Amino acid sequence: MRATVFGNLTLDTFHYVDCLPGVNQAVRVHSSKTYFGGRAATTAAILQALGVSTHLHGIVGRDFSTSGYGKHLTRLGIDISNVRILADEITASFIVYKDVNTNSYSFFSANAENDYCDILNSEVDCSQSNLVHLTKCADDSTTSSFLNVIRSDERPVVVSASVAQDVYHMGRSLLAQFLDSVAYMFFNQQEYEYCLASLGEDEVRRFLSESRNLKAIVVTLAERGSMVYSAKDITRMPAVSANSFADTLGAGDAFAGAFLYGVLCNWHLRKCGQFAATVASFVVESEGAQIGLPTCVQLEERFERAFSMNLW
Repeated sequence: MRATVFGNLTLDTFHYVDCLPGVNQAVRVHSSKTYFGGRAATTAAILQALGVSTHLHGIVGRDFSTSGYGKHLTRLGIDISNVRILADEITASFIVYKDVNTNSYSFFSANAENDYCDILNSEVDCSQSNLVHLTKCADDSTTSSFLNVIRSDERPVVVSASVAQDVYHMGRSLLAQFLDSVAYMFFNQQEYEYCLASLGEDEVRRFLSESRNLKAIVVTLAERGSMVYSAKDITRMPAVSANSFADTLGAGDAFAGAFLYGVLCNWHLRKCGQFAATVASFVVESEGAQIGLPTCVQLEERFERAFSMNLW
């Protein structure tokens, strides 16, 4: 199996403080640590770890090499030949200030990703892929054209998207095009509520029942599990208990990658969701979206303990 993933790669920096500052206040940072992250890269890492040959498309800065991020992805086995490096820019950054009670403030700086539209505008060959997954949008026109190009391929490729907060910045027509173009659309609860408010519940249900492409809308609910909406069913699945908790960063992307692995394996939607919840439970045990990726044995043990059924 082969997957092509488009979107962002970030350097995620955690700054640790005793308490979060108020307005116009300063606090001391005791220590800091930087991890490799980004929705596209984390989804790709999960797919690759599960045995899917994964090709990553994104745009980064000069620190992609100096930070060791490129070597890290190569060690995972991900093809990064289509990750474009801008020598006069730095990689997008996600910055988290976290206090001793795990409360946090988060900030995002696009940096090299300001030129992301060039990635979606470039000639892309996905002819050998079983899955094309989009995790970041450009402007509405560029993203719309990209969806048209991907969907013009008559091969039975699975097209999916998990564009997170980009959903708040896209026009109504582009959001509708997503639901009419992709097979699987991933949201968290707030993003899905925005989708319903933007398009209307009846319109969303119409896409589920009438679109020739859309198979399911998958909504993650953090510790409350997830919901899978399809033309025939609404399936709710519980979260899987983790052994410990460190941070949720990257859990949604890991969930999407694992769910799509199940799709590629032709599993039914419930099992896809159960498996995705199992994978995500490992990601929240460590800070850093790509730290502590589970082995197949670990996945099997936790899945079977959670759902009392064989995984493989």
